[in-house]
Order: sequence, then structure tokens, then C-alpha cells
Amino acid sequence: QVFSGADFKTIATDLNLRYREVDFFSRDDVAKLDAMEQNPKFLDAAFATQKGESSAVIEASEGRFFVLRVVDRKEPQPRPLSEVKDLVTKDYQQEKGIAMAQEQMNALLKELAQGTPWEKVISSQPDLKIATSELFLRDGQTPQVSTSLRTAAFKLTAETPIHNGVLETPDGLALIKLK
Repeated sequence: QVFSGADFKTIATDLNLRYREVDFFSRDDVAKLDAMEQNPKFLDAAFATQKGESSAVIEASEGRFFVLRVVDRKEPQPRPLSEVKDLVTKDYQQEKGIAMAQEQMNALLKELAQGTPWEKVISSQPDLKIATSELFLRDGQTPQVSTSLRTAAFKLTAETPIHNGVLETPDGLALIKLK
């Protein structure tokens, strides 16, 4: 009956099954849906089924099945510029800031590679945040020392006390030197 185009509500009532209608939603709206509708199998079926068609019978979880019929659908539309302008501007500024910081850090690294002393390079950058970490273990979970910093730090030696690259950390970009 389900696949012959019969009314889902009537079938569900006759068989004592749960029937639910869901209004339009996008993947951005998933958090607002019920648990069943948040199921990835439900979402995949909802977005793959064409208007006026029914999905196959799909097992949502052990012993729980569903069939859905797409009554109508709205094709994705770009959001109006007025809605996204602030977000796009913020993302652009953040990307540019990161790129500029990366360039600055690479320039400092180049100076260090040319033999300029660490102290002179660092003191030439008044906006640079300088920090000395507490002692930490290679495999320790030290919150103030990210995994990338910890990994790079344990590659440093007395002969090569400065890491040869710019590191990305949760707090930003970093250069590291063995003390």
C-alpha cells in the first residue's frame, strides 16, 4: 500500500504505527528536529528522495524502521548577501589576519635561519607574545602545551635548538626554541 501512493496517515492509523509530518528543513536545521529525524539514514533518505516519491523501507536502528514520502521540496538557494555579509567579512578578515601572521612568522624564521640571535629577533617584535612553558612529558596531557608544540619540542636538540617551521596551535601561530 505504501508504495502504491496510498495515504500514509491512513495506513499508519490502520496499522497502529507512528505517523509524523515534518515541515521543510535543511541540513543546517538538523538540531531542531526530533531524534528520529536527526538519524543520518533518515537525513540521507529525505534529501535523496524526489518530490512526490516514497523512500524504501529503511532500518533506523535495531527493530525501528521508517518510510518517508517527500510531499514537497525546496531546492537549495544561496542565502541573501544581507544575511551572510557580516559572517563573510569576519571570515575574510580572519583568513587575511592568519595569512599576515604566517608571513610575519616566516620572516622571523628566515632571520633566525640566517643566524640572527633569537633574542634580537624576538625583541624586534613588540606585539609578539612570548611564553615559557612548564616542563612537560612527551606523552603527557599538558593543557597549556598543544600536541603540535609537544611533538616539535621533542625533536629539538642542543645542535638544532630552534624548530624550523611555524606551528599552528589552538592559540595561534608559534615558533619554538629549546631553552
